[in-house]
Amino acid sequence: MVGLGYRKDFSSEFLESNTLKPDFIEVAPENWIGIGGYWKREFKKVLERYPLYCHGFRFPSLRMP
Repeated sequence: MVGLGYRKDFSSEFLESNTLKPDFIEVAPENWIGIGGYWKREFKKVLERYPLYCHGFRFPSLRMP
């Protein structure tokens, strides 16, 4: 299985191209929470075609107790 990070920079490639054919897409939820308008609609279209996996970032400088 091969996944690919979904990014706004090349979002149209996920819907319009035959080149990108990942088994799933992945996103960092903190980059998409609260998104609306055009990008929310595009994201929903991509989710109709590909399963979604989420990942988070860990920043050592922001350690929580």
